[in-house]
Amino acid sequence: MRNTYIKSLSLLLAASLSFVACDDQDEFTGDSVLKASQPQVSLNYSLETVTNLTETNMKYPFSISIDQAVAFDVVLKLAVTSGTATAGSDYNVPNEIKIAAGNTTGSSFIEILSDDLVEDTESFTVSIGQSVINGIFQAKEVTFNIANLESGDLSIDLSWSLDGDTTDNSGNEIGATDFADLRLLVSSAPNNIDLIGGADGGSFENFVLKSTTPDGEYFIVADFYAANEDIIRDINLELGFSQVGINDGETFNYEKALNNAGTCDLNFYVLTKIIKTGSSYTFEDVSTQSYELSVYTERTNGFDSVDAWSPEGGYPSELETKDICDGFFILGINAGWMLNSWGEEIQPDSEKEVFAKLDADGTFIIESQPIFETLYKGDLYPYSVSGSGTYDSATGELTIKYYLDQDGFDVSGWMNANGYMDTAYFEAIIEQ
Repeated sequence: MRNTYIKSLSLLLAASLSFVACDDQDEFTGDSVLKASQPQVSLNYSLETVTNLTETNMKYPFSISIDQAVAFDVVLKLAVTSGTATAGSDYNVPNEIKIAAGNTTGSSFIEILSDDLVEDTESFTVSIGQSVINGIFQAKEVTFNIANLESGDLSIDLSWSLDGDTTDNSGNEIGATDFADLRLLVSSAPNNIDLIGGADGGSFENFVLKSTTPDGEYFIVADFYAANEDIIRDINLELGFSQVGINDGETFNYEKALNNAGTCDLNFYVLTKIIKTGSSYTFEDVSTQSYELSVYTERTNGFDSVDAWSPEGGYPSELETKDICDGFFILGINAGWMLNSWGEEIQPDSEKEVFAKLDADGTFIIESQPIFETLYKGDLYPYSVSGSGTYDSATGELTIKYYLDQDGFDVSGWMNANGYMDTAYFEAIIEQ
């Protein structure tokens, strides 16, 4: 998903002045008129439908821009074109949004107003740029649905932001909802499988846990419907709860909860546990990434590393693997060789998950990354690992060719150059 940014037109000014002097009298015969082209206007608001269930004075800001300042005001007019909600009591919409002369941006907001009435769902549609003064813009419509809560209902809102500035190739900022489309899920277990409901729209999400829902424990989960495939970012989540007459808005924040490096069903985040007792709700912060919930599978049927001092056929595998969206994690690489051949003890609290990025053809890459720290004669030595391999999903066989680096020293390269290994890399071949 991407915002469509319309490149603004530059202000074109053409001026020429010619004159002829004759007998002390000027004849201005070639005067041109200064004419400025109307600038193209860009709107940063991409949503087409917004749902707010609680009428809690929520503001929806937006801005417009042109790429170069002009000598006159550029104005977009707004108008409510349809709807059942009432202006002034349910919402406020500005009449216009303006870029003042000499500026390049203008901003305003649409506001949903708070009330205590339990009403049927109401809506209104706003046309932004229904008419334009001194600019070029194609009008955009946004529909707001206000589905008020009934007594005992719990409104759940999920919004998100990107951890760090994110722009497209033209330098334009990418909004959170254009970068990622997330799902808000309610599950009876801490997963995205045992669902009782959820929301999956084109913007920030909202779901109402009805008062008629059976008492018990429910988990709020976020996962991906889609996300930007070209830029990788951590995503911050914000969860809000509202209940008419009881809770005007309680929020929980989860920094760097999700990352779009992989967007399959295995990548989700469990935010909060809700304990429902009648019309009473209590919240418990769970804060768990799905990969933390997954367990490692032992891969001990095979060998890891062969050298002059290893047992015949190599050291028995101590590998464990855990599948994730676009690859898998590995633990236990080189465990036997490092201690028994190299003579350094891996520090248990230093061992890192090694990530292998898996392609569709079964090949994978291990980018250089920390793997563990060892102890040798009282000193600590940090190591990193890199490599590649293949994974046969039909047989379960895993082949890894990898390198260990200790502060610039290539361990397997040294072993091979000195005749202690037949290859300049370590190798692990693990059967199912």
